[in-house]
Amino acid sequence: MTTKYLLNGWLLQKKSAMIDNLSIRPLVKDDATMLFHWRNDPFIVSLGSLQRQVTWEEHSAWVSKVLERNRTRVFIIEKGHQSVGQIRFDIHDNHTAVASIYLLQPHTGKGLGHKAIRLGTEHITSQYDIDKVSAYVKYDNAGSKRSFEKAGYLYEEDEQIHGSLHYRLSYYKIIPHNRLTFDKDETTIVAQAVAKGYWAGGEYVSMLEKKITEVAGTDYAVAVSSGLSAIRLALLSLCLKNDDEVIIPGYCCVALPNAVMAVGAKPVLADIKKDSLNIDPASVKKLISKKTRAIIAVHTFGVPVDIVSLKEYGLPIIEDCAHCIGMEVAGKKLGSWGDLAITSFYSTKLVGGGEGGMIMTNNEKSAAFVRKWRDYSDQPPHPMRMNDKMNNLEAALSCAQLDRLSSMLSSRQKVAEKYLEKLAPHASTFTLPDRFLFRAWYRFPLWLNQMKPDIVIAELKKKGIYTDMPVYDWTTQTRFIPVSEMAYNHILSIPCYPTLNEREQDRVISAVEQVLHY
Repeated sequence: MTTKYLLNGWLLQKKSAMIDNLSIRPLVKDDATMLFHWRNDPFIVSLGSLQRQVTWEEHSAWVSKVLERNRTRVFIIEKGHQSVGQIRFDIHDNHTAVASIYLLQPHTGKGLGHKAIRLGTEHITSQYDIDKVSAYVKYDNAGSKRSFEKAGYLYEEDEQIHGSLHYRLSYYKIIPHNRLTFDKDETTIVAQAVAKGYWAGGEYVSMLEKKITEVAGTDYAVAVSSGLSAIRLALLSLCLKNDDEVIIPGYCCVALPNAVMAVGAKPVLADIKKDSLNIDPASVKKLISKKTRAIIAVHTFGVPVDIVSLKEYGLPIIEDCAHCIGMEVAGKKLGSWGDLAITSFYSTKLVGGGEGGMIMTNNEKSAAFVRKWRDYSDQPPHPMRMNDKMNNLEAALSCAQLDRLSSMLSSRQKVAEKYLEKLAPHASTFTLPDRFLFRAWYRFPLWLNQMKPDIVIAELKKKGIYTDMPVYDWTTQTRFIPVSEMAYNHILSIPCYPTLNEREQDRVISAVEQVLHY
């Protein structure tokens, strides 16, 4: 049975606030007598700042004050049905809090402290508007320091408090590298899809295909199981043979070479341009041979690639719109420039459906080919024919996401503009994205000029800021793609998504400035 406690409008369920039979619950008036005995226990007195016993009047007034005000939260720590200690949080106006804890002496040294700290910290940061929780531990209390560290707190510095030396440790509320954007619309449409009873396929797949033709400005759109499937089927529609060559960017997702090799062709790596991180047409020109059958052009991180220049080479172009769906250039929608185009509905993409992909084209024969080849059933066996269908639940979720695409792109633009403004005065150790390049802000990449990305990632993580190297380096030969090689080793991606609020973004900016030593 789940026990619930209500305190000052706050509901805590013991079942959800539990680790290994250890739980926390809010202080209530009936706890006053128990806490009075605890506070006057010689062991607890030795841990406190008063260093003396308290009178009942002092204690009663303190309990009433705690129960009446919102800035102090006290929780009783329970092991099973036994009360074993207390954890307290004093909340400040600058979105920070200070934690303190004590366990009754018979329960110390049993590994309970860090579990109680973790429970309390997770609750206080999720239920209140708090970014950082600090703790001050006496310098000779190595056990408490270890407990806070095991709970996720990091040592920051030593401080003098009331003449005694203390450790200061802090826990930062996590800002993820990516966060999904959704509300009741997504929940409702997926529930409707479930209730209709058509899960493997159905009306939402067709609806998504129709929506994408409008967004991409193409005559046809065919839904498939993933972005990788979309690339592979697009290549198959071009009738590639073994040992044919496909030119791809040297800096790109590993899905591209995987898809090329899956159809028996050879991926040939062209270098990229540093300003756009897109495939360099000049590099492509040098690589074209008698075996070249296609070019895959990725709009990297939402920057439109120079397809006009690529078209001059007379080769089929597969346009990868996974980072830029919903954008247009010179009055023409991205997705309609190439012979074929693909996009992905993976969770972290601009339009997230969990999984799924789409092929867009104006070529009726190509669309018919993909529709036939996305399904293996009731057809002759073939090593290239697999299960590449998109299911109805993913399609329903993607439809809801697509309906909010315009607002999500606007929100990303707003986040990016603030980064460009606030980080510009400090951009000596990194290069900001070119603010004059039109783009969809799928990622906000920083090109680090001095520090290595893995070091910066680790330091920012200590401050609760999760960043990433946005493209995994799958290449083995980089001698002819020097800009791509540098990109793999120098680019860091910081949080940039519609639900990143202003204070979170201020934290990211401040942390980046601190870590890069401004």
